[in-house]
Parts: sequence; structure tokens; C-alpha cells
Amino acid sequence: MWDKENWGCDAESENKVNLVPLIAERVGDTSEPRGSKTQLVLEVIGKTLGTFSLADLERACPGVSRDMIRRVLSSQKGQTVDCIGRGPGALWQKR
Repeated sequence: MWDKENWGCDAESENKVNLVPLIAERVGDTSEPRGSKTQLVLEVIGKTLGTFSLADLERACPGVSRDMIRRVLSSQKGQTVDCIGRGPGALWQKR
């Protein structure tokens, strides 16, 4: 058994340490399941009519990064979507 006085612990810091599990329990699991952002982008693409741009997908999926949206589009390119044009104003359409 260790001596609190030799380790520099006081009652206040001991109480803070005991609160950590309680705070974690109240907050709960805040992480999203794996693949949820990809699924969100795919759902938005599925609901989109006509052509759409990368910026349209960014507005529809606020929690998803531009790089993730690009990754999803490139993985679906030629399968479910086609790219029309090049550059920042490039449009996409469903097949």
C-alpha cells in the first residue's frame, strides 16, 4: 500500500480521479460506427436527382470531409456514378 503524502496526492485530486469513470459513463460512446460517413454519402447520392457537384455533397453531408467524399466518388466512379467534366466545377451523375 502506498502513502498518499509521499506521492503528493491530496483528497481533492483523489476525488477528481474517481469522477473519470462517471463522466465517461454519462457521455457514453460518442464514436460513429465504422463506415457510417461512407454510407451517408452513398445515401445522399442515391437520393439525388440529375447532376450534382462535390460542393452539393459537402452541403448535404456536413460531418464528412471533402477527402472522404472524393474517396467515395472515386470508388463508385464507373459503377454507380459518372463524372462529367474536370476540375473544381466538375459535375457527377448517377448511372
